[in-house]
Amino acid sequence: MLRPVAYCFKRFPLLSRLTLWCLLPLAAALLMLRNELVKSVPQYQGQLNVAGLTAPVTIAFDQQGLADVSAGTDRDAYFAQGYLHASERMWQMVVQRRLLYGRLSEVFGRKTVASDRWMRTLGLKAAAEQVWQHTSGAPREALEAYAAGVNAWLGEDKPLPPEFLFFGLTPEPWQPQDSLAWQKAFALNLGQNFRMEILRLNALKLMDAEQLLTFFPYDSCLPQAK
Repeated sequence: MLRPVAYCFKRFPLLSRLTLWCLLPLAAALLMLRNELVKSVPQYQGQLNVAGLTAPVTIAFDQQGLADVSAGTDRDAYFAQGYLHASERMWQMVVQRRLLYGRLSEVFGRKTVASDRWMRTLGLKAAAEQVWQHTSGAPREALEAYAAGVNAWLGEDKPLPPEFLFFGLTPEPWQPQDSLAWQKAFALNLGQNFRMEILRLNALKLMDAEQLLTFFPYDSCLPQAK
């Protein structure tokens, strides 16, 4: 068995060394990556025993992969939704939470410092904490159930997506405030025109409606100039 190998090294020294030191390690790394990807794929068939549910829950997926959650109680439905999101979107959830709390630079370095500075200036985390203190009743129960579902998946120590291995991250437990913070992010996205709104407000103090239409021609809230 050694003779063919020795012959290859002698006959094709450069190609043999390239194969031994580059191609074989690369193939092994790709195989390991594939195995990690396969292990991190969520389970879409069969049954799971998940601690935390009060009754069986059914999750059906259509041909597009959209989930339909059927549960006997609202609490179990929110719990199952959190578990499902964690199984499919854990990396996205972790990155989005770091984005909102100004913690991206802990992972991605200097290139996200400006984003972190802006988010910490907005104070979305503090705003979410403040809202949580005044949340009660059904909304509070829903947020707690969703967080419990996310943490139930994390507690099972299932294989994480390879992104976590690449960046050396371990997901932190999900808190109800994290969901509230993302609601704040949605509100922020819907208010991206806030600078234009401030400019319009200041202009309205100095111009009448007809003059304002010159600078804001698509403002349907203003009477149309004749």
